[in-house]
Amino acid sequence: MFFTKAQTRCRCTKCDGGEMAPQFMRKMERLRFEHYKKPLIVSSGFRCKEYDTSIGGKGNHSLGVAMDLVSPGNVKIEGADLQDLLAGLDAVNIKRVIMYKDSKHIHIDDHPTKKRGTWIK
Repeated sequence: MFFTKAQTRCRCTKCDGGEMAPQFMRKMERLRFEHYKKPLIVSSGFRCKEYDTSIGGKGNHSLGVAMDLVSPGNVKIEGADLQDLLAGLDAVNIKRVIMYKDSKHIHIDDHPTKKRGTWIK
């Protein structure tokens, strides 16, 4: 497995670290090995509800169906790398992608009831 528990666990240090949803992680493994084929760094994976709320999260991470990603070296994913990543996310059927103008990370999630799409905020 490419994504380890240490990479995806809650960063609060107060809970047991939580677990990512297995179906979501299967998609992420397929993304990494079959489609994107480049390293990705998890800047945030699972978050317990308390930690998610404390940093302004919306609950997707607490379900284990969301990740924030950056490229190695903590640099923004741009250009051809971004196009490859977006194509890979579509290929593995990840529902939502949020890119931030003023941040290096890209939020992805597969929340079961939220609208599919790609947004720039």
